Amino acid sequence: GYTSCIHARCHAHLLRELEAARELTGQAWPHRLQRLLSGAHQRVESAEAQGRSALPTHERDELRQEYTALNAGREPSIPSRPSLPPGRRGRPKKTKVQNLLERPSKRPADALRLVEDSRVPFTNNQAGQDLRMAKVKQKLSGSFRTPIGAQRFYRLRSYVSTARKWAFRPIEALRGLLVVNPSSPSRRGALSASTIP
Repeated sequence: GYTSCIHARCHAHLLRELEAARELTGQAWPHRLQRLLSGAHQRVESAEAQGRSALPTHERDELRQEYTALNAGREPSIPSRPSLPPGRRGRPKKTKVQNLLERPSKRPADALRLVEDSRVPFTNNQAGQDLRMAKVKQKLSGSFRTPIGAQRFYRLRSYVSTARKWAFRPIEALRGLLVVNPSSPSRRGALSASTIP
């Protein structure tokens, strides 16, 4: 499995959750956290433009302290858990609102991972976009006729997605598949092509 991976929160999702928390509570702390995260992203981009792979230690410490203080200093707005019906044992299940309001304070290191390493993306929307077509295909009537057809489709999608990330135009990358020597890292410093069965 992926037990040795270092995790990071997707800030696009976190910002949306904070916006929902602000609307639910009418309080200021979600908006302050949103500003902190957006500001951290701008600082990381600025540091990256100057050739640094992370923010200076004092800036990282400052952001961590502010993030922790904002989470600790929020008003006690989280509603209590509903009580269990008579005769049932155990802890009552948390409501969606409780989970939403508690989420920003969980795993703060994951929320601030990008200040440690500028290679960590602010959002994982690209991964979602890469997978969205798969969900659309699953819902279409007929979907794929054969497993081999599905495998070919996803291999091509993966190839085009990688091509875009390496700044190739998709049409160039697909044309490259038709020639004897497709684009490879040794030639244009970019894309490695595998044969599509």
